Amino acid sequence: MPCEALLAPKLQHFVWDFSFLFAEHWDAFGIAERDWLLKFAQLAISRKFALRKIEIIFSPSTEEDDDINALWEQLEDNWPWDMMDEVRDAVSPHVEVKYIDPITREKFMELVNEYRLWAGANGRSQ
Repeated sequence: MPCEALLAPKLQHFVWDFSFLFAEHWDAFGIAERDWLLKFAQLAISRKFALRKIEIIFSPSTEEDDDINALWEQLEDNWPWDMMDEVRDAVSPHVEVKYIDPITREKFMELVNEYRLWAGANGRSQ
């Protein structure tokens, strides 16, 4: 959907909730979503619209992914919260971008390492 379709001159607070009806998957916030959100915010800024705050609700679970190692390989260069940071940094101070980082990259890497140890001890491929 073009960002122009959702942008309104008096819109002050935009919430993008990825958890509506079901838990979101790790790849739900990627490069395309980052680019869309950045364009949305920059368009509001350039048109001097009222947008002052963007809130992103994104908290995927590590419980449902059997192969956390493969997940890490997929996310290593496209960590969702790094991309949210890019949007935040690009539109600040005009628009505040808020989100909760439910798991840090470091904590996720700990889970990957634990998985690798478990997989090796149980004869599973890593």
